[in-house]
Amino acid sequence: MDPQAQLAARPSSQQMITRYEEMQKQIRDQLDAAIGPFPWKITDKGIQAGCGGDLTNTDGVVVYMPMWEFSGNIPDADWPRAKQIVTTITTRYGFTAPTLQIDQPGHHTTTAVDPTLGANYDFGTETNTVLQVTTGCHRPS
Repeated sequence: MDPQAQLAARPSSQQMITRYEEMQKQIRDQLDAAIGPFPWKITDKGIQAGCGGDLTNTDGVVVYMPMWEFSGNIPDADWPRAKQIVTTITTRYGFTAPTLQIDQPGHHTTTAVDPTLGANYDFGTETNTVLQVTTGCHRPS
């Protein structure tokens, strides 16, 4: 398929931002209810960049969404529950089971992708706890 036609068939970047903001809110709310509450805040405003791969020569954008974070870590004993919450929610939004795992005392990270739309997320805890989502390539809003 022509790259520009492929891009046109995808949702807009704003539609995906709205969708992933909803997903992130569900994650934060469920983590807070199950093992928190946590003092979440946005620590990085996010940016947009051009697309790569098959969609390099299109007007599409990839959005590195604002990063949600709080100081401190999720205790090791609570990490399996936290990871399960994140995995359950993100699966409903089209992400695969986590693909990258760091699971060491005091340092845990999980990452997954949406193989259809090219999005990914990172959720990790060590000194701070971070949740960040990057969209796949979408037409600008």
